Parts: sequence; C-alpha cells; structure tokens
Amino acid sequence: MIRVRLCLLMLGLILAAPAAADQPPPLYRIEVIVFTHADGQPDRWPVSALTDFSHALDPSVQPPKDDIDDPDAALQPTSDLQATLDLIETLAELESSSDGDLPADYPEPWQADDELGDAMAAARRRLEQSDAVGQMISTAWFQPLSRDVQAMAVRLHDDVIVAAEWIGLRPTGQPVSNGRAANAATDLAPRLHYRLDGTIRLRQRQFLHCDVSLHWRVPESSGPLEVGGKTGRFELHALEQSRTVEPERVEYFDSPWLGVLVHVEAFEPQGEIIDAGQPAESPGTMDTQAEGGPP
Repeated sequence: MIRVRLCLLMLGLILAAPAAADQPPPLYRIEVIVFTHADGQPDRWPVSALTDFSHALDPSVQPPKDDIDDPDAALQPTSDLQATLDLIETLAELESSSDGDLPADYPEPWQADDELGDAMAAARRRLEQSDAVGQMISTAWFQPLSRDVQAMAVRLHDDVIVAAEWIGLRPTGQPVSNGRAANAATDLAPRLHYRLDGTIRLRQRQFLHCDVSLHWRVPESSGPLEVGGKTGRFELHALEQSRTVEPERVEYFDSPWLGVLVHVEAFEPQGEIIDAGQPAESPGTMDTQAEGGPP
C-alpha cells in the first residue's frame, strides 16, 4: 500500500506541474566514424579477460520503444506491485497524451541510422579515398541531452566477434548469465565481445562533454572463436579520452591505432509548428572544420 500511496502522490504532483514541464528535453543527432590507421602501431597489451560493454545501450539492436520492457517477460508481480504498474501505465498515457504537440517528424531516440549528414558523409568519403585508413565503421542516432537527463553510455562495435559468453545452469536448473539469474528472454542471449568494442557518452554540463572508451581486441591465436567466455589471451589497444566538444563541429579523437570523428547537432524539426505556436527555426550553418582533423 505504501507504493500505491507514493505513486498517487507522484500522479498528483505531475498533474499539478506547469505545462512547460511536459516539454521533452532537447534532442540531438550524434554521428560517429571510427577507423584504424593503416600504418598505425597498436599497443598490443596482453590481457586475459575482456571488458564487458554489454551494459551500454546499443542502438544497432535497440528495439522500438513499443517493444521494450514487455511485462509478460518479468516475474509474476504481487498485487501491490501490479497496482503500482497500473499507475505507471496511467502516467505513461498522460505523458503520451501531449504527443500531438510534437512535430510529426520527431525522431525516435536511440535507434541506429546508417545515413550521415553532409559534413560527416564528406569526411567519410575523404577517409575512404585515403591510403592511411584501414578498417572503418560509422553510425548515427538521436538522443536527449540536457543537465536534467542522465548521461547514457552508447555502445559502438564492429561485426567481428572475438569471444562469446553463454548462459549456464545452476544445479536447480535455473539459467544464469554472468553470475546472475536469467529471468528475461534477453538474458538468454550470449554476451558477444567484438574486435572493436566500447562506448561513447555525451554529457551536458556547463559545456558539452564527450567520453570515448574504445577497445581494439585481437586474439593472440588465430584458432576457432572462443565460445566458453571472455577469458583467453588477447592483445588490447585502448583509446580512452574525454573532453569538451562543440555542437555542429566535427571533433577528432586520436590514438596511435584508432581515430574517431564525432559530430553533434541539435535536432530542429522542419516546417512544423511547436505547441507554443511558433515555427521551428532553420538550422544554422554547420562548421565542418574538424579539430585536429584526421590524416
């Protein structure tokens, strides 16, 4: 009953909040290109265990929001918990009731997009034509950015799997994943570790910060894929950098083996009217000059 009363109190506070609180946080488009230097020298640090990046949000496998958190996949809730879930559903319906005020082309966040904007598409073409570039991946997604929104680590990886962790079984028959009980269907999938794997995190403080944590992992032996887990012998090169970045500017992060281009731009709907009754402004001119650009 305590949970129910707390949720009722939250419901009353939300209904009493000013209309401005219903406005979604600013949405930004993030575009990233990661490449290796053809003549680069990776650190090749020997490691016996790989860092697990599966905790981070992966836009390449993120389902649409309507498919997330299916209640049927969880354990059977108690009556109090069910009442709480019902109230949460009511809050979600109230929140969605204002969706008509949003632009029709308002994109869904955290969904991978293979298309790049003009600035980054031009940068990718230059990299593809350069003999100094080896492997390369690129992706883009939308995400909210503000001081009031918790910074999310976004996973980036290539398609080369170097290890996989499969579920195990306790003596009771209970499936376990990474040492914990596997209760959801998503827990039954193996944890995959990729050759290029890591995260990028954007944080909005007084200035916009970008945290880059990317690992290049290569097995010491060229035998079959390690299917027993993430242990073994690997050679690791890590790019760990964090600094402030400017929106609408191509930013460059670099190491002896990896190069990273990051472009952040505020989303501005075109030809639509915001609920305040004012037309959206046209986007400003993009500065395509990269800071300390790639070779």
